[in-house]
Amino acid sequence: MYNAYMAAGSRYSDQQRREAVMLYLLHGNWRRVSELTRIPERTLNDWSIQPWFATMLAELRAEKGAEFDGALTRVLDEATKQLLSHDCGTLQGQSEPRRETYQKAVTAFSRSV
Repeated sequence: MYNAYMAAGSRYSDQQRREAVMLYLLHGNWRRVSELTRIPERTLNDWSIQPWFATMLAELRAEKGAEFDGALTRVLDEATKQLLSHDCGTLQGQSEPRRETYQKAVTAFSRSV
């Protein structure tokens, strides 16, 4: 975890820095982050070369990655349940072996994510 002392003497709080890094993750450029936060682009660029920046960026990526994985898993689980419990139009008229193969593939995929 990055050190809270990084903002000692700075006019920007750790929370503002965290918000800026999160916005950078979402938008991918400092100009947009500057527009949203009103922190000068030059300051944001200077932050990006500080040791704490890489640490914070990695932490936020991991947090957001875990949230995304959880959401994707919930969507896949729900879709799999619906496919397995209903005879969807795309499965109607298909032979039983083909339907089983499809259902196994969907289940395997959802487990792998």
